[in-house]
Amino acid sequence: MFIAHGLSVVRHFSDQIAVMYLGKFMEVSPAAELYSKPIHPYTEALLSAMPLPDPRENRVRERRVIGGEPPNPIQPPPGCRFHTRCPRATDICQEVEPPLAEYAGGHLAACHHPLNVDSTEISAAARSPLSPLSAGELMPGGREGAASGTQLPGVSRATAGPSDAPDGQDGAG
Repeated sequence: MFIAHGLSVVRHFSDQIAVMYLGKFMEVSPAAELYSKPIHPYTEALLSAMPLPDPRENRVRERRVIGGEPPNPIQPPPGCRFHTRCPRATDICQEVEPPLAEYAGGHLAACHHPLNVDSTEISAAARSPLSPLSAGELMPGGREGAASGTQLPGVSRATAGPSDAPDGQDGAG
């Protein structure tokens, strides 16, 4: 496992990348696909902030700037943790935490309004078993999702992390 805050560095070390925001997975994807087809708006914003090697190209490209202030990580907002800063947020984002939807190729994203996927891909997406217990059942496209059987290598529900523990317990000691 390699943890970093710069996606420009991560692409050189990782075959699979997980993007987190306030302790929750926003997107998990094979590296090549994450850079060519980001599904979560936060991932898209992070990628647009990466400097490009060509200074001319870097100056003229469009960047997705994330507005607002990050929420309090000790008391994160209900629903999607990114909704307070997301340009695509709607009422559902404020109310229901999105599950990790599994798209083709093992690409996972937790977003009610995903980017770079068409209606066929959205309707074929399944709820990932890696979805946090706190996530709602509503999948992108407004349907309730059935879990897929796919599991990421080296990741199990038992090690999903403290934010998924019941009753605020962190599982330590």
